[in-house]
Amino acid sequence: MEATRCSEPLGKHGILASSIRTYGEREMQQAYSVDDFCAAYGIERTYAYSQMKDGLLAFRKAGRRRLIAKNDADAWLQNLPKGDATIQAGE
Repeated sequence: MEATRCSEPLGKHGILASSIRTYGEREMQQAYSVDDFCAAYGIERTYAYSQMKDGLLAFRKAGRRRLIAKNDADAWLQNLPKGDATIQAGE
């Protein structure tokens, strides 16, 4: 079986942020650097680090780097409170 790779550009640290490498029928999850996670989910680094500090966003350590697994990023997103339709834009 031949591995295929997405043609998406690499993130800051050489990690494919949103792509999945496929080996036949098996898929391997990818991980985000903090900067790539922030770009993918539209949040600031300060907020991401506060979510990690509070235990709301799981991460792994690779030396001094923090990596956020795709499934942990998705779980974080699903655990955010749902918006209230009565709130006005800009509040």
